[in-house]
Amino acid sequence: MADEPVKQEGAEPIIAGATPAVDMDQIAARSHAAAKEGMAEFLQEERARLQQQARVQARVPQPSENPLEPVVMSVAQPHVNRAIIEARDAKDAAMFYAEHPEGLKYKKEIEEAFDQLKAQGTPFNRDACYNWVKGKNLDHFVAEGVKARDQAVERAQNATSVDSGGRGAGAVPARDPYKMNDEELTKAVAGVAF
Repeated sequence: MADEPVKQEGAEPIIAGATPAVDMDQIAARSHAAAKEGMAEFLQEERARLQQQARVQARVPQPSENPLEPVVMSVAQPHVNRAIIEARDAKDAAMFYAEHPEGLKYKKEIEEAFDQLKAQGTPFNRDACYNWVKGKNLDHFVAEGVKARDQAVERAQNATSVDSGGRGAGAVPARDPYKMNDEELTKAVAGVAF
């Protein structure tokens, strides 16, 4: 009884349990039709969305372009740029000479190097120019440093004393206590509290 035909109205009898034949062309045609229908629906929805977006953008006021801006900026921009550069240069000079007061002695050389580099369009600051001046005149700067150190040592030696007060620059240096006899040493430290 398993192979008895099942009767349906208006159709050919189908035998129960039998697998119907697969028609690949029919499946391909249906798949193709469904894909085509889905793509057409998607494109229609996308066109509607883009049209809606275009309507919204058309309602948004667009900034108007100033027709004089290119003309005015072509004349004014170089002056604005020059003013910005001059302000930066002034700030650099104020900061440099405040931080390096010893650079004031070499201001002429530093400024000449700075102006030459600025004219060439090379962005350097005064600190770099000062280092260049020092490198160019290294022997002079070394000799100046040695002289300053020797002067500081001399000032320190002149400021020493046996008593509690300093004598200041130009005073006669104290006698060496190791070269004094007992009487001279006692006399020199008389009235000094230890």
